Amino acid sequence: MENFDYTLPKPELLAPAGDIESFNQAIDCGADAVYLGLDGFNARIKAENFNKDNIKQVIDKAHLYGVKVYITVNTLVLDEEVEAFLELVKTAYLAKADAFIVQDFGMAKLLKTVYPDIVLHASTQMGIHNADGAMVLKNLGFSRVVLSRETKLKDILDIKQKTGLEIEFFVQGALCVAFSGNCYMSSLKNGNSGNRGLCKQLCRLKYKTDGKTGYLLSPNDLCLMENLKTLVENGVTSFKIEGRLKRPAYVSATVLSYRRIIDNNYNANFDEEKESIAKVFSRGRYNTTAYLYDNFDIIDVKNQAHYGKQIGTVKHVENFKDLYKISIISNYTINPNDGLKFVGKNETSVGVGNVDVNKGLYVIYTKNSQINVNDKVYKALDFEYEKSLLSNKKQLPVDVKCKFNVGTGAEIELVYKNISAKILSDVLLEQAKSQPLDYDGVLKQLKFNDTPFILNNLTVETNGVFLPKSTLNGLRRDAVKLLIDKIISVNSPKNEKINDFIAKDFNFSKKTDTSYVILDEFNIEKDKIGDKTIIVSPKNYNNDTAISIVNKLKSINYDKTLYLNLPIVATGDEVKVLDNMLEKISRLYNNVGVVANNLYGLKYLNIYPVIGGTGLNVYNSYTAKALTDLNVKDIFANVELNINDFGLTYSGNHPLMTLCHCPYKATKNSTCNNCKGDTLLNYTDEKGNKYKIRRYKVLNCYFELVFDDNDKEFTLNNNANVLDLR
Repeated sequence: MENFDYTLPKPELLAPAGDIESFNQAIDCGADAVYLGLDGFNARIKAENFNKDNIKQVIDKAHLYGVKVYITVNTLVLDEEVEAFLELVKTAYLAKADAFIVQDFGMAKLLKTVYPDIVLHASTQMGIHNADGAMVLKNLGFSRVVLSRETKLKDILDIKQKTGLEIEFFVQGALCVAFSGNCYMSSLKNGNSGNRGLCKQLCRLKYKTDGKTGYLLSPNDLCLMENLKTLVENGVTSFKIEGRLKRPAYVSATVLSYRRIIDNNYNANFDEEKESIAKVFSRGRYNTTAYLYDNFDIIDVKNQAHYGKQIGTVKHVENFKDLYKISIISNYTINPNDGLKFVGKNETSVGVGNVDVNKGLYVIYTKNSQINVNDKVYKALDFEYEKSLLSNKKQLPVDVKCKFNVGTGAEIELVYKNISAKILSDVLLEQAKSQPLDYDGVLKQLKFNDTPFILNNLTVETNGVFLPKSTLNGLRRDAVKLLIDKIISVNSPKNEKINDFIAKDFNFSKKTDTSYVILDEFNIEKDKIGDKTIIVSPKNYNNDTAISIVNKLKSINYDKTLYLNLPIVATGDEVKVLDNMLEKISRLYNNVGVVANNLYGLKYLNIYPVIGGTGLNVYNSYTAKALTDLNVKDIFANVELNINDFGLTYSGNHPLMTLCHCPYKATKNSTCNNCKGDTLLNYTDEKGNKYKIRRYKVLNCYFELVFDDNDKEFTLNNNANVLDLR
């Protein structure tokens, strides 16, 4: 790979917008770009979102303020939905959206064909986390990768140096516990796919194991504000804030905080900045750096929802008429319309009505009977604070140049940065008989209250003319409209070209009817294989395992191609381990291929036969064709699909999610020096459903959450093309 030199530009601050109010807050508080979804094909389909009727107005407003708009079309698409998908993209494309965030590999290739000028950003749902995966997307025409949250700092730099792509990275907000794009729990459990924007967030429920109960799959929220400079130095070009399902005040608080930090050259009182956000939304400790560095800890067993800031305790509870009178010890002001959360024997929330102060205690009244003395009190909603957050208003400073001279038309020019709008009246000005127009008169009349602008500087050239106020106001209005149009035009991309979409050009049928069996290195046995082709999915990826696998193949006289099931996650250093392992097998056995479960696996196309695994999320025939056009041998369809006519069917205990954190550390106080990973670990949810943890190791340990073998959530279909017998 070529190494790219790169400078350290001021990074982009990218804000979420789940509705129009959040969109306005992002702009008013200083975001450089906003990402949002329309009412289809986006991973936050439960947000209010935007639609074909208002997207042009929304994008125009953003461009007026110099803010870019990225449209999320970051879900998997069925064959029968492709035309609707293209039509939705067309609406935003013609409305001059700056880029489109895409998950579906086949749809990305299709978009580049139909809309040649389109700018593509690879969604975090594509799971890009190493340079090999990023290079695949660069070759497909992507300009930016939104890296998975699991990406290591070392790999961020490697991706930048080897691809030169723009790198977008999440710095604030909620974390998925599962590896990006490969969580199937909500879908396989209750039919609501996270890859279709319908995740039920089963990871946020309580689970128990070995007598320990808590939020065992619920991670803290991400906060990288203290690491921004390091991220820039390692190639990150866009700081992304998560939160399209959160309230406008959250968007305001996060954007304001990160704007201050960036503009102050990454210096800040970080405790104060964290608190400014935590008052609006705070899950748990709210300070995890997630996977960026080694020895990370993301799970918060005790908390999974917003608590806000602890402000005191309950001193006294008594009946008051048909209410309860709650006396609270607090050094913080409690105001009407605040929201309080009480945590003790029970956990309950109360909206504050009237507030009395009595002998240093705050007294509120509620019908809630679950509050007890000594309960901890948290302020989950600070009404006055949030009202102040929502009061920001962004205005564009303009210079105004006026020329009002006898015998010429009245001229007014508005200048914003280097963009000018000049209006000249047709009527020639006459000498004033009394009260000629002067600087003060123009200044008094020249109001911009109903516009996006604010007066920066005014110059007036005049020699004593008469000019009606209505004429001056009309000139101002026309100049404002012209300047708005010019600014929007300058800040809008020139994407216009559209090619015809002809569905038959993308026709696809399955390439082979080969059957496969997936085994680990310990259960390669002749009676399990039959006439199937082996895919080995090791518990330990290393050269010793490679030798052991080859010896077992020879002992059972296996003579077909052996495929190595590549892990969904592999750091750059771990890809080198996989390279060495494949080389070792090929020297000892010759006939070896790979199953790619992440796009980095396509790097092997010119070396070994490659199968597209379930981790590639092949959801339609367009993706299947895009992969086979690259010479991928076979395609495994996405496991969420019951029926497909383009990929091989899968049967077995497929991972519900892949975990990059250590669940043994979260539940058994395990450490790398005192590893308990060889012991059985089962999770049980509140309804009694049972799951187990399956571990594998490259350089790091990774874990798969699967159904418990004794809990018949899945049925093995022996007629499937791919049987997982691990």
